[in-house]
Amino acid sequence: PPARPGGGGGAPRGGEVIFVVPRRKAITLDDALDDPDFGHIFAALVDSGGLAGRKAALAGFMAKEWLKVRCSISDISGKEETRRCSPWEEYLLTLPSWVDRQEHPLWWSDKDVEEFLGDSFGYDEVVGMRSGVEYAAEILQDVIAETMQEQTDMTIYEDEVYDAIRAAFVAILSRAFEDEGSDCCKLVPVLDMTQHSESKGRDDTCVNIDHETNLSGDIIVTALHDLEAGQELWNEYHNKLKPYQFFSFYGFIPGEITPVKDLLKSKSPIFFPAL
Repeated sequence: PPARPGGGGGAPRGGEVIFVVPRRKAITLDDALDDPDFGHIFAALVDSGGLAGRKAALAGFMAKEWLKVRCSISDISGKEETRRCSPWEEYLLTLPSWVDRQEHPLWWSDKDVEEFLGDSFGYDEVVGMRSGVEYAAEILQDVIAETMQEQTDMTIYEDEVYDAIRAAFVAILSRAFEDEGSDCCKLVPVLDMTQHSESKGRDDTCVNIDHETNLSGDIIVTALHDLEAGQELWNEYHNKLKPYQFFSFYGFIPGEITPVKDLLKSKSPIFFPAL
């Protein structure tokens, strides 16, 4: 952790602020609704789809911003305004879901979902999440592809938009935090890079930070107890998920090193009723 805010030296003490992420630096549903090109489309998703529509709008906005970044990386013109194409460029480039397909079920083929998850505990949740991606893609693919091509003079294929929407959903499912202000969720730079634990105490792998949102929407991260310089920050999973649900949402199972498909092949009790 950095030196304590306010000028004091040393690592943060218990109860002290470690860092603050201003709301304008997070990616929120407000950003999607304020988008000059697609805000009205995202608003229609919100109006018609409840929480699923709100997440679809956020995912669509993130996908659009990522495609702008991808186009700027591919553009060799060297123009500064081309390279700095999105206010969230640096943050988006830190998200692994754009380039690393990981083991998240949103990246699985329909065949693999049926073959491996067919009669498992997680099947319905995974199919529901995949349906959400299809819902968002059906509405957004064409219009994002066409508008991005007009703005960048680069060819944007519909399957690129679809993959960007999937990657955005993976990021939302595995990294987002609840956003009380919009009854949705938000992506919070830096905070989403902390490790996660459910253990309490003062060991090196126990939860040692907490976070809250102030009236301005800024995210304030504080130390739960005295920290040492260089100590890794550990956040808590606030939602109590069953092991198979961790895979459905996050793409992994905490503490499990066996590949998920091997667990499914062996009919692990994580995913199937015990025999």
